[in-house]
Order: sequence, then C-alpha cells, then structure tokens
Amino acid sequence: MGIIVIIESIINDNPGDCADKVEDALESAYTALDEIDKNPPDRQAALGNIEEVVGYLDAALEDDYCSDPSELTNLMVDLAGIARAETLQAIEEAIAGGGDSGVSFLEGLQVLRCG
Repeated sequence: MGIIVIIESIINDNPGDCADKVEDALESAYTALDEIDKNPPDRQAALGNIEEVVGYLDAALEDDYCSDPSELTNLMVDLAGIARAETLQAIEEAIAGGGDSGVSFLEGLQVLRCG
C-alpha cells in the first residue's frame, strides 16, 4: 500500500485531532511527490517535505492523538527508507556527474536521522 493511501486511511480512521495533524502530513507528502516528479527531480525539496511529514506524524504520536500508534511508527520507518533511497540516488548522481545534484551529503545525513 502506498504512503498516500496509508495516510488517507489514518485520517479516515481517526477523526478529530489525529486527522487534523495527519492532514498536514498528507499535504507535505503530496508536495514531496510533486518535487520527485519534476524533471530533474528536486530531491532536496522532496527530502525536506518528507521530513515535514515525519514531523507531523511524530507530533500526532507524541500527543497520543491516534488509535494505532504502531501505524504511525511503521509509516515513519517507511518514510525513512524513502528518504534514504532518494539521498543515495542523489549522491550517486552527484558522483557520476561530478556535480551537485541538489542535495549535499551532509543534508542527506540529516534527513537520515529521522529513521
């Protein structure tokens, strides 16, 4: 199941405060996808939005807003995997092209901390 579908499911299953927090995450997830779909992809912007998604989910988790905390935790782990993959791809492109692909190694490491 895709990240967007999972986030939408969490919103539908948890009306109220959880839905409010997670709706913000959904908006950032859509923005991240838009950044990845650009040609060339804007991975730095996408990673920033993925970090926002994790932040919103973490806030919902910390505030105990949602009925299934493991669902939020698993989603954050999945997002960390996506961030890792995008970061590694950007690093590989930078090495292969000898240039800056829009995300520095240190910026990539900072995003990896979310997982």
